[in-house]
Amino acid sequence: MTTCPACAFCFDPAAAARVCAACPIGKGCTLTCCPNCGWSTPDAAQSRVLRVARAVRRRRQATGGSSLADARPGSHVRIEGMDELPARRRDQLLAYGVAPGRYVDVVQSTPVTVVRVEALELALERSLSGAIDVSSERAQSPRASR
Repeated sequence: MTTCPACAFCFDPAAAARVCAACPIGKGCTLTCCPNCGWSTPDAAQSRVLRVARAVRRRRQATGGSSLADARPGSHVRIEGMDELPARRRDQLLAYGVAPGRYVDVVQSTPVTVVRVEALELALERSLSGAIDVSSERAQSPRASR
């Protein structure tokens, strides 16, 4: 049984297949549609995006790490790696002093992540800060908050 996240209707996935048979998208669709309200959700077993997201989450949990996007404002974190970033973006961040082994202060986390590297503040989109692995999160020192 599957529960629709929009209307909380419980249904059998076979019933959803009947709804999908009338869909103009047709074959190759990885969505499950609620027969009650028509809400579409990705089929977790077939969605490549969900598989990649789960793999990244498992890898981070296995290493005990987190991303810069997950860091709390006011924390002081150590950059561990930027392997998921394209080389061009990685080189740009290195030019600003965001490098593995370096500590940065997290100033803000939403809507974008703002970090302080010495006297420079950088605003990073969530997709960019999410690809930067960090560790050693701790409260900022009083000197760093000036």
